[in-house]
Amino acid sequence: MTTMLVGLVTNAVSDQSRWPGWLGWLQQNAWFSFVVLGGAMVGLTVLLAALSETRTPLPPQSPRQPEDESGPAGAAPVLRSLPRDTTAFTDRDAELEALVRSARTSQETGEVLPVHVIDGMPGVGKTTFAVHAGHVLSERFPDGQLFVNLNGHTPGRRPVQATEALASLLAAAGVPTQQIPVGDDVGAVTEARAAMWRSRLAGMKALLILDNAASYRQLEPLLPGGSGCLVLVTSRKRLAAHEEVVLPVEALPPDHAVDLFVRLSGRSADVLDRGVLEELVGLCGCLPLGVSLLAARLRHHPSWTAEDLQERFVAARDRLGELRAGERAVAATFDLSYRDLEPERQRFFRLLGLHPGTDLDAYVGAALGSVSVSVARQQLDGL
Repeated sequence: MTTMLVGLVTNAVSDQSRWPGWLGWLQQNAWFSFVVLGGAMVGLTVLLAALSETRTPLPPQSPRQPEDESGPAGAAPVLRSLPRDTTAFTDRDAELEALVRSARTSQETGEVLPVHVIDGMPGVGKTTFAVHAGHVLSERFPDGQLFVNLNGHTPGRRPVQATEALASLLAAAGVPTQQIPVGDDVGAVTEARAAMWRSRLAGMKALLILDNAASYRQLEPLLPGGSGCLVLVTSRKRLAAHEEVVLPVEALPPDHAVDLFVRLSGRSADVLDRGVLEELVGLCGCLPLGVSLLAARLRHHPSWTAEDLQERFVAARDRLGELRAGERAVAATFDLSYRDLEPERQRFFRLLGLHPGTDLDAYVGAALGSVSVSVARQQLDGL
């Protein structure tokens, strides 16, 4: 009918072609045919619409849930993203007890949970401690346990910007991608996403682990606004914030370092000389990362003995290079920390290596670096 209506108008203008048969009558009575065809088309349209409504019933509408309880259609909240807990967790009972006691006290008194910063040197086991503590505290924070790696000191990776981390957190909280604020002004986008993030966590009891932070500026927009959320931050640097609780993680005591080595080596303690193991872990500085890498080398070489590993490690000219297992290496960890230093501090650090002993103070640093004692003390504090 639409085709005939268009044809009537076209032929009325051109008056060139003639329709055959009964179509010619429509062409000769153009105005009357136009009205009849138009009316028939409107009538059929109404009829088809009525048939469609009767044959295709509308799906029942479910009651709308509150926005703060469930995300919009298509959102998939992922509020349980803690990494797997390790079986090699060793001797952090004092630090873990202090953290659990702090969280419990704040919850019982109704106070705001402070930010807990877990700091320490590379390879000391900060992330392992934070993840283990997250699993221990998970029952106290039933609304979610989230883990974000900020890549502050990750070889080959640039630090994650706050606006990028917020996008990941909002997506994990169930916010559809199309609803996450975007724009050319990074500062404005970060503030908008931070406000949405705080709104999503309002009134919730959640645990947030911000791993490998480079600076307080990087993690500040990620902090929840509510008083019921616990934030654990790991960093190699001492981050300055007035509301933080600092939990320094030190190297393991020698006995615990030996126990960790035995557990990860896959060997029985009866066949391992404890004196040899004490020397090995001592050469690693009792750092969990170094101990685990040495133990992995012994585990992956069934024909080696602990004495063979000790002889190889002592004779190595590049001991950091020996602390390697697969893609994990101590050298890369320390190298990245060195690169993050300012040029003046890098030079001061290199000059410290000229000292023939193992212990030094600000006066030795001043003599080696040809600087004043106050400057040497400042550089040593920074290192």
